[in-house]
Amino acid sequence: MQVAYVVRDIEEACHHWINVFGAGPFFLAPHLKVAKQLYRGEPSREDSSHALGFCGNINIQLIQQHNDAPSMYRDVYPDGGQGFHHMMFFTDEFEFDRSRMVKNGCPVVEEIFEEGKHGSGRIAYVDARDKVGGFIEIYEDNPIIRELFAAWKAEHDRWDRKTAPIRLIG
Repeated sequence: MQVAYVVRDIEEACHHWINVFGAGPFFLAPHLKVAKQLYRGEPSREDSSHALGFCGNINIQLIQQHNDAPSMYRDVYPDGGQGFHHMMFFTDEFEFDRSRMVKNGCPVVEEIFEEGKHGSGRIAYVDARDKVGGFIEIYEDNPIIRELFAAWKAEHDRWDRKTAPIRLIG
């Protein structure tokens, strides 16, 4: 469903994806805050911005961390580098899929518990770097998030590649 990259400059990365790959428009959530976010079992202090847009049928997520707090992004790029970070899939069987990943040697590194305008749900990031070269995001499926992704995809399909390439959300 999604491929995600850590970047040094989120707006520059959005324009790169737009110009080189025809992705976009990107929906930018600066300094994203979530209700409950745990990194390695402790409350997260990460400050990051996220941009999401489609490139064909694939959702592209770009992430810029603004501070040096420990995070799953710093796990991969401790020096503030950039590159591939994770891929995401939706699941109706969150506990089963989370447990299956852990049993297969992919420990949970970060968990997010959502409550709010995008519905409620759980997200777990597991470390699968030794298996697939990055993290895997297990996202508990919910209709509100599906509708949001569908709206972004529809906007990508009708976008003229000029008007409002980066749109603030949040």
